[in-house]
Parts: sequence; structure tokens; C-alpha cells
Amino acid sequence: MSDLARNPAPARAASWDDRLDGENGFDLARLIFATLVVFEHSFYLPYNNYGAEPLYILSGGQTDFGTLAVNGFFAISGFLITRSCLLTDNAARYFKKRLARIVPGFMLASLLGIFVFGPLGADDAAAFLGQINVRGTLVRVLSLHQSSLSETFQHNPMRGMLDGTLWTIKYEFDCYVCVAILWVFGLLRRGPVTALLIALTAGLALQRIGVFTPPAIDHGVPAILVSSPANWPRLFSFFFAGAAFYLWRDAIPKSPRSEEHTSELQS
Repeated sequence: MSDLARNPAPARAASWDDRLDGENGFDLARLIFATLVVFEHSFYLPYNNYGAEPLYILSGGQTDFGTLAVNGFFAISGFLITRSCLLTDNAARYFKKRLARIVPGFMLASLLGIFVFGPLGADDAAAFLGQINVRGTLVRVLSLHQSSLSETFQHNPMRGMLDGTLWTIKYEFDCYVCVAILWVFGLLRRGPVTALLIALTAGLALQRIGVFTPPAIDHGVPAILVSSPANWPRLFSFFFAGAAFYLWRDAIPKSPRSEEHTSELQS
């Protein structure tokens, strides 16, 4: 028996770039997180509180499955958006990609909520449509905010909630802008992003213990231009954790994947 047969080649760990260009588990992770959001909503919406949500109970009120899932979404986004920006290497093309990915779905969901589900959930569909502030609603939707129409679903435990799941979209887009700014100034690198992540994480820790309270911006021109800083420490921390993971990917150990096992999976 040859030495090669007695001592087979060690399993090779496929690089992160190899896996990103081929099959990977990001779609499965997104499906799991989306399922967790639906699961959490099934406990929250009927009661308008987290009292019956399993993870909220187990964690002593510290978190819930919906929060866990949103954090995961932002971490994945930070990883993939950082990669996209560096590979695109052009600000105009980068924003074209980002807008094409996020805006059509957001607009469709908003319009369906305003003109289909909103009237269906209202006591008087005509009155609901008649009370819409067209200019204000248009500005909010075009700036990637929820429509904030509340005169519908008035008999639900959580009244007037039309498009609550869209609240993270503005934060997501602001993260895209931050990545672009870092890239323009040559800061989309390990050192600066790691420093930013440490600062955001420290801010989140201080916010959680009540030492630091970012301002909440929910009206006026500032609210149209940017998302509310009240949620920046949490959401931006997870986004830039994903960004840092991508930038440090070559230094992060990865499970071996032998060529033989790969062939078996593909057969």
C-alpha cells in the first residue's frame, strides 16, 4: 500500500472566498431568522407585550427571538455589504446595487399596506383612504420609513400597526451609507472598522446599563434624513461585527472540508 493510501491528505478548509462564490449557508441563516421573527410575532402581537414570548421568559426579559433574529440579519448584512463594496470598488455602482436590492421590495410592501391591507383592516375603507396625508406619507415612504398610518386594525390587541416589520429598513440603508463613507476615505479596513466596532459595542453596553442614552429622532427633517440614533448602538454594532468578520476572514479559523466530502455532497 502506498504512503498516500496509508496517509490520506488532510482535509482542506475551503477559503471564505471559495464558499462565498459557491454554495454557502447564508440563505438558510436568513430563513431561520425570518422564521424566528414570525415565531416571536405570534406571541407578541396577540397580547401587545412580550410576557408570553419563550426567549423573553427564559432570558428574564433581556431579549426575545425577534431581537435575536434582527441582530443576526444585520450581522449577515454587514458581512455581505462590506464584501460587495470592496468588490464593486465604485460608489455609483455600489449604491445602484443597494437601491435595486432594497427599494423595490420596500416600496411594494408599503404600497400594499397603504392601499390594500390598510383599507381591508379599517372599519371604513373610504374614510381610511380619505384621511391619508398624501404628501407626508409619500415623503416617509420615499425616505424608507414606515408609513405610520394608524387608523386601521383598531380592534387588534396592537392597534393601528400596519407595516411594523419595515422599521429596520432605514437603519439598514444608513449602514450602507456608512460603509460607503468608510470606503471613500480609505477606512474600510481591519483597523478602522475594528475600532468603530469597539466604540459601538461600548456605546451599546453603556446604553444597556443606563449610563448613555442616544437621542430619539422621530419627527422633522432630521428624522427624514437619518434613522433614529436611539437604535444605532445595537443595530450598527451587529452590522459592523459582520463587516469586521469579513475583513478579518483570513484570520478566522474555518472547519476543514475535504475534497472527497465535497464531491460526495455534489454527487
